[in-house]
Amino acid sequence: MTLAKLLWGDSAKPIYLFATAAILLFVALGAAQLWGSEWRWAVITDRMLSSHDYLHPYLWDEAYYDKPLGSYWLIAIFAKLFGGLSEWVARLPSVLAALGAIWCTYRLGSRLLDRSRGLLAGWILASTVMFVIWGRIAAADMLNVAGTIAAVTWYFERKHQPGFVTYSVFFLILAVASWMKGLVAPAVAILVLIPDLLREQNWRRHLHVSLLFAGALGTAIYFVPFALSVLVGSEQYGSSGLWLVFRENIVRYFNAFDHKLPFYIYFYYLPLYQFPWSVFLPFAIVGAVRRWPSMTPASRWVVWSVFLVFVFLTVSGSRRSYYILPILPFAALMIADWLMAVSSNYPRLLRASAWIPVFASLILLLWFGAAVPYGNSIGGMRPLAREIHTAAERIAPWSDWRMVLWSDTSRDPQFYIRAVNFPPYVANTDELKKFIAEHPRTIVLARIKDRDQLQDLLPQAIVVRERLRAPARFFNEEKRKGLHVALILRPKEDAAAPAPGFALAALPRSIEPMRMHQ
Repeated sequence: MTLAKLLWGDSAKPIYLFATAAILLFVALGAAQLWGSEWRWAVITDRMLSSHDYLHPYLWDEAYYDKPLGSYWLIAIFAKLFGGLSEWVARLPSVLAALGAIWCTYRLGSRLLDRSRGLLAGWILASTVMFVIWGRIAAADMLNVAGTIAAVTWYFERKHQPGFVTYSVFFLILAVASWMKGLVAPAVAILVLIPDLLREQNWRRHLHVSLLFAGALGTAIYFVPFALSVLVGSEQYGSSGLWLVFRENIVRYFNAFDHKLPFYIYFYYLPLYQFPWSVFLPFAIVGAVRRWPSMTPASRWVVWSVFLVFVFLTVSGSRRSYYILPILPFAALMIADWLMAVSSNYPRLLRASAWIPVFASLILLLWFGAAVPYGNSIGGMRPLAREIHTAAERIAPWSDWRMVLWSDTSRDPQFYIRAVNFPPYVANTDELKKFIAEHPRTIVLARIKDRDQLQDLLPQAIVVRERLRAPARFFNEEKRKGLHVALILRPKEDAAAPAPGFALAALPRSIEPMRMHQ
């Protein structure tokens, strides 16, 4: 039996696909510290958990309704289930969404094309590098992908069974998906269904009163979180969820106020995000043009879906690399359909392509299972937080310490450090001296570029600096300028403290990191 037959042949088992995908998505899921946009989801959810206010998101002390509430709620639910918020808990909704997207892609391909094409499309998606990466990120983007493909899959599963239940589930999926990232999911899902609805006037079979009732029900469900945010304790909350939905989805699409990349940028980002299977994209596109007259309606719909999503994203005035993510399941189906179509003439191509998921999975497994845990163990904010606690508690109990942020320092380390107070910013030495006078046991958190200035001002402080994580520490010297440094003050009366002066802390790493939420 060849590898191709084992993975997507007639006797292939879907469990191989989902087991492999689960391993790639779950392995060492909590090894990396929070990065990029993950900070927003973790900080906002942590505030919800500590305040028990799940209707008014705050980013630190700022009202921040930039995204709907659904993705924060999912993280909070898992935090409750697993005893607290941690990196892997924050990423768990994205992991489950990625697995759901793979299942829907497999199911949709099997339903429209055939089982082998469905399995192949699932393997393509599961071994697409950027899909796996985004499936391990605490954000709303993979939830948006899963909601989109789930709604489309449900439509094709039930389009010959019109009725209130069918329509209600369809609109419920879109409503819940809209809770995650906004109106992108229903826009893309409905857009890709238009070719099938127009074919042979299929839309006529859905002209039922139940469609209107189900649509109204789904719309009402969508508005529930926003209504609750307004009605429950909203007097002092300065951010409107519905206004931001309009601003982030409608205004930004037609009149972009940020993320203004060139219109052709997705011609670059689609191959990048589809890698390593993007090598087949040009051939699949050319093959679709050549085979169009002889293609089945299902194969044509797959091509139409890729084309429409690509045009929809390109026409938008606001463009970012990861906005292309919703196209990946449809592109996987198109590539799978093309590979199977040409396999009769080029059987070796199909057999050779079976090795792509093997090599891609091995590389991803080594990266997430070995490289990422090692890189995050030797640097970053988690070791910094451990070392700050160790150095400070050698002098006094942690409850005695207060923290202050110097100048343009990021608040992000506070998520791990867990200062007793909410650290304020100080912009000059006079403000810093005033704070220290009121709180002799002070920890000053700053950027490493300000270390020399602060050391001259605080010569008795112990200096603990953040170390760069691998692999950036080996080839990205520029990132060192953005690292953090903590100066831990030692009042003169601390006789047991080390001699005056400062010392770079070289502290043990065996101390367990703080729990993010108790």
